[in-house]
Amino acid sequence: MSELVSPLGLRVCLHNHAADNHNASGDLRSVVQYADMSVGLCVDTGWAFVSGCNPIEWVNTYPERIYAFHLRNQHGNLPSEDLLEGDIDFSSLMTSADSIHYNGWLALELWHPDSIQPRRTMGEDVQRSIDYLRGFIS
Repeated sequence: MSELVSPLGLRVCLHNHAADNHNASGDLRSVVQYADMSVGLCVDTGWAFVSGCNPIEWVNTYPERIYAFHLRNQHGNLPSEDLLEGDIDFSSLMTSADSIHYNGWLALELWHPDSIQPRRTMGEDVQRSIDYLRGFIS
């Protein structure tokens, strides 16, 4: 697939979405051990964390494979309201991204499932998260 889309200026990457370590690790291996170097990773921080993986470790271990990020923070298995609150150390993640000279997409992925009681509106949480990210990239 990567060979087919390359002439169009596109790249192929795996977006991790497994909720358990066995499948998340298998998905990661499918790229870093078995796929051509033209296939990269879209690191979904929330799903990586939920599966017991460390998204910061992925960035540091596979810098040449990082093509994109889906950014979500977590309180354990539950998504946090915004990027500022939660168990994932976004300061370290952004430092790692900077250290590999990452200059690609940062997709903000917020989610207010029925199992949490948000204190703010989605619009407020989006703005807080964007302002937080701007502090790292300005």
